[in-house]
Amino acid sequence: MALIVTSQQRRNALLTGLALVCFMILYIGYVWRDPLGPRGGSWPGIFFGVIAYLMMLFAGFLGVRKKVRTWPLGKATFWMNGHIWLGLLSVAVVFFHTGFQFGHGLALVVMILFLISIVTGIYGLAVQQFLPRTMLKQVTSETIFELIPDQVANLKSEADDLVQTVCGNVEANLEPRSFLEIKNENLEGGIVIFEVTPRQGFPVGRETNLPFPAINSSLAPSHFLIEKKDEGFQIRTIAPKEERDRFPLKVAGEVVETAELPDRTRIQAGDYEFEFQYAPPIGAATLKGYYLEKIRPYFELWPSRETKTRFRSVEDIHNCFDHFRKFLPQGSFHEVCNNLSLLCEERRQLILQDRLHRWMHGWLIFHVPLSIVLIVLTLVHAILALWY
Repeated sequence: MALIVTSQQRRNALLTGLALVCFMILYIGYVWRDPLGPRGGSWPGIFFGVIAYLMMLFAGFLGVRKKVRTWPLGKATFWMNGHIWLGLLSVAVVFFHTGFQFGHGLALVVMILFLISIVTGIYGLAVQQFLPRTMLKQVTSETIFELIPDQVANLKSEADDLVQTVCGNVEANLEPRSFLEIKNENLEGGIVIFEVTPRQGFPVGRETNLPFPAINSSLAPSHFLIEKKDEGFQIRTIAPKEERDRFPLKVAGEVVETAELPDRTRIQAGDYEFEFQYAPPIGAATLKGYYLEKIRPYFELWPSRETKTRFRSVEDIHNCFDHFRKFLPQGSFHEVCNNLSLLCEERRQLILQDRLHRWMHGWLIFHVPLSIVLIVLTLVHAILALWY
């Protein structure tokens, strides 16, 4: 929304213009009649100085009004309009006070602070008027600013879950073969590699502290056998009956003699618990490597400039994933890429919202403290000038 659109804003602009004309007439008459020229120590100069300081106080009172919203101090729009229009009018009045001179010492410091405060205020007024329209147009899924870190963490978790559906745990090294992973909490975790041979047994018994592939059956009594079957695997117990009764073979919590082994199946044999994982499909290493190196850093709270540049626009995201799909097999890998591109677009919008929000509100870090210091130093300047 532009600054001057409503009747109230037009009236404020008109009143400010009339006040400026009145002050200009007074200043011209003052310069015309005073043989010593305009200066801050003359009575007209003091008059303009007092008026300018009162305008500063009124403009600064907007911050107090925001802190005590429950007090009956008038509408916030009244104080905001006064802050804007009196702040702009005070520029002319201050120069009428100084005779368009910057002075020296404390007076120079006050003048510099005043001009910086005015410039930051005008910048803030501009971005507050025009950036919301940009945000509305470019950020279609705006969220509460304070919740952006949580949203980023959720996107990263979703992206990890997507990749894990075809590549396994993104934090673990990608094993090129099927394997059994020890899951006992009271044992040191480890991985037993299951090589894809016609069949492979795993011994579990009293003589072994940890299970290992039974190449030589004399090493220990074998408890179960994992065999390749069609496109998957099956497991069957091969332990003697007495061992089978004492340490039943359980697959997904059920006692079995023979059972199919889907990917990531839990197996219990005796005191040991395992998880059987298939060898990753062709393309998993490519997807996981690219994800960890190029895509996952984008879901950090503070991604690098290079990473943000890679996904700077919707077109950049589409081009990146369109090119990457060429190196992956069809099917689930392409579906994962499609979903990752959607998550990257959500992340891009959060980055854009964060940047626009900081542009709209970051100037206050300078404007508010400078204004407070300005009001205090202006009072000190006035006291010293009148005293001496």
